[in-house]
Amino acid sequence: MAGVGLNTTEIHGSPQMSVPAAEPTMHFGETVTQSAAPSTPQTPAATPPVKAQPAPTAEPG
Repeated sequence: MAGVGLNTTEIHGSPQMSVPAAEPTMHFGETVTQSAAPSTPQTPAATPPVKAQPAPTAEPG
C-alpha cells in the first residue's frame, strides 16, 4: 500500500506529496493505536475486578 501511494504521489507532483503523505501516516498511527488500545485495557481491566472481588469476599467472610 505504501509503495503504491508513494508512486502515485511522485506522478502527481511535489506539492501533493505533503498532503497524501500525511494522510496515510495518520491513518496508520490511528489503526495501530486503536488495535493496541482495546487489547491493552482489556488485560489490566480484567485483572483489577478479579482481584477486587475475592478480596472483599474474604475479608467479611
